[in-house]
Amino acid sequence: MKKLTVIPLETKVGLCTDEDVIGTVRSITLHANNSVSYEVGWWSGRSFLTDHFYESELNTEVLDRQQIGFNR
Repeated sequence: MKKLTVIPLETKVGLCTDEDVIGTVRSITLHANNSVSYEVGWWSGRSFLTDHFYESELNTEVLDRQQIGFNR
């Protein structure tokens, strides 16, 4: 069984592209090469924006990451 460690849904994260922006993890995408990307949503004025990021593009102090596993 392959296990990945992911940032849990609903976790608050900072966007490395703009350090003043805090978003919330809305979904997790598992890619064929065992990489993980996250859909993050945040408010910009009166608009709600979303985009996809890899963990290296997010600033988080999450200590309680979750492990998920899949049988092949």
